[in-house]
Amino acid sequence: MNLPVDVKIDDYSLAMKMKRSLTLGHYFAFLDAKADPARGRVSRLLVKPTQSHRVIPLVGESFSVAGMTLTPRKRAIDPLGAVVTDRDLYRAEQDTVYLFVAMPEPPKGLALVVEWNGEPLTSRTLDLEDGVGMETLSMLLPGDYQAQLSVDGQKIGTPVDFTVAEYTLAPLTGRLVSHELDRSDETLRFEVAVESYQVPFDGELEVSLVDKIREVSSTRLSAEGPGRYVGRLRMKGDGPFRLQLVSTEDAERVAQVAIPGSRASERDMTVIGELGKEQLFSMMPQPDAFPLRGGFLTQGDFLATPLVVEQPVSDRFVLHAKHDLQSVCLVVLDLASGEMSVIHHGDAKAGDDIVVDTESSICTVFAGAVVKGKPFEGYSSFFRPGHLTLELEVPETVRPGDELSVQLVCKGGWTKASSTTMRFSLLLRRSCERWPSSTPGVAFSTPRKTAWRSAVALARSTSPSPSRGQSMKRKCLRA
Repeated sequence: MNLPVDVKIDDYSLAMKMKRSLTLGHYFAFLDAKADPARGRVSRLLVKPTQSHRVIPLVGESFSVAGMTLTPRKRAIDPLGAVVTDRDLYRAEQDTVYLFVAMPEPPKGLALVVEWNGEPLTSRTLDLEDGVGMETLSMLLPGDYQAQLSVDGQKIGTPVDFTVAEYTLAPLTGRLVSHELDRSDETLRFEVAVESYQVPFDGELEVSLVDKIREVSSTRLSAEGPGRYVGRLRMKGDGPFRLQLVSTEDAERVAQVAIPGSRASERDMTVIGELGKEQLFSMMPQPDAFPLRGGFLTQGDFLATPLVVEQPVSDRFVLHAKHDLQSVCLVVLDLASGEMSVIHHGDAKAGDDIVVDTESSICTVFAGAVVKGKPFEGYSSFFRPGHLTLELEVPETVRPGDELSVQLVCKGGWTKASSTTMRFSLLLRRSCERWPSSTPGVAFSTPRKTAWRSAVALARSTSPSPSRGQSMKRKCLRA
């Protein structure tokens, strides 16, 4: 059995007496203080009786209880960070690779590690400004490359892959306009814009959905407008997926279009909240999904929990009490930094609002309480809405031969970005030879999904999985 703590028995006799009064959850220990024989006489002598239940967070330092010393196990969550390229394919010894790095709270020892054909190529120490930076690689030889962030030699986050090869520009290019996944039959609906030598293409296309190098499904499409093609294909496999476009009249006209967020781990539904209503997060858009910070939020089943969250996206993070609660305790996981903090709220009455006091822009809150004498544990995720606005600053006129300075102005949180950052954005938008399989939004949200899975992994493994519609309150164990 995988417990969230290491247990050391200090007093075997007392531990045996207390074994039925201590319940271990996933982020909390629940102690029925009335059954503590060491406190019975003291409690009788007090004018005001002691609190009948205690909720102890299972994070941080060791603590002693019921004849035992409990040491919470470390719950390692990597800090939020991302690295993306402007393309997936580059010409050998000609093209420059632009690697955009972003990390809201960069730690010391942050570096960018690049491998070539599985072997180390270079490692660069990063000094990010306002949490963002740009690295370039030039004159690269043909091969498969991978870039990933590391902290003190330990790789973190999701790597980005790109290829360098000898090739000429293709006569056919494609751009993904929109896409969504119909989960009822695992069908990808898509719209692509296709050009041939920068002119909208209107011929018939053979469109295949490719999982790495294996064709999964295919169809023939005719243009529904100038260069506009709409279709649907069955999506099944590990991914990442690409659409391969081939002209039925000229087999030399071939283009590939990457599908962002199409890896199985990215497109699956991760439960990120279960207080009052399930919150499900995926990197793949679907009908009725709400776009949020590079991913998509979907509401699931209603759950009859004593604490509910009505507004997961808000400037104010609030839990609503539906029943009288004893000893409410919160563990707040900041997904940007990976750090945890504890809030001891105390008792709450039905109808009370419990405000989560945190500066985090995105976090998961684990709540522990006692409801009608029984332990309850659940969690929910919160997001602050984005308030950034983007503006472009360009000169009104430019003389022939002069440099054109373009600045991206971010209001509401950041200062002016460097012109190199802006050039990356333009390259990302204008590079149509092979669009990147990972966009900055996807690259940022993928580690969030990983953090959510890691944060609740112990909760899902310390006891049998509950049936659908049950919350973590069903999954507490006896010590």
